[in-house]
Amino acid sequence: HFDTLYNTSLEAIQKFPKEPTFNFFAGFSATLTKKFKEAQNAYSEGLKKEFKNETLRSQMLIGLGDVSSELKDYEISDDSYEKALVIEPNNATVLNNYAYFLSVRNLELSRAEKMSRKSNILEENNAAFQDTYAWIMYQKGDYNEALKWMEKAMLSSGEDSSAEMFDHYGDILLKLNQKEKALQYWEKALEKDNTREETSKKIQEHK
Repeated sequence: HFDTLYNTSLEAIQKFPKEPTFNFFAGFSATLTKKFKEAQNAYSEGLKKEFKNETLRSQMLIGLGDVSSELKDYEISDDSYEKALVIEPNNATVLNNYAYFLSVRNLELSRAEKMSRKSNILEENNAAFQDTYAWIMYQKGDYNEALKWMEKAMLSSGEDSSAEMFDHYGDILLKLNQKEKALQYWEKALEKDNTREETSKKIQEHK
């Protein structure tokens, strides 16, 4: 009931304006319903409040980094991740998310690789983290290593492999001259999520 959680959190913020926890829940629930601007506002307002819970602060900074990346507010996003890493340098989630969003922008790939590798050491067999490392390898042009890590990710996730994983796998396969297999996985990505316009374009182009 994410919409109910969001609305209740807003009500709680009005009643207890000094309590940052409700901003966290507002940001969290808004993110899950893809209301990224509302989430960004909730996290930003929460972080302005005075509180001593550094774990909560880190979680809000990670959330702010994630939604700001979705909104392409990269300056806010990068700053949020950097601040979260100061608080929790061994937080596997912030290491992974920061690395992933850097790789999507094709920036600081060496640093992204180090952060991603560290996240995979801290938390083994996490499919999302393995997918991130695979995508960094793809961006660096190491397609065989990308394939190895993508297959690890899909093995870890099993039947729960995401549309994004299938899409990434297709892209890697294409670079390795396996076009027919790439098409199969792009089609699987669309079966999981039929809103992926870029995936549809790739299928049409390569058919």
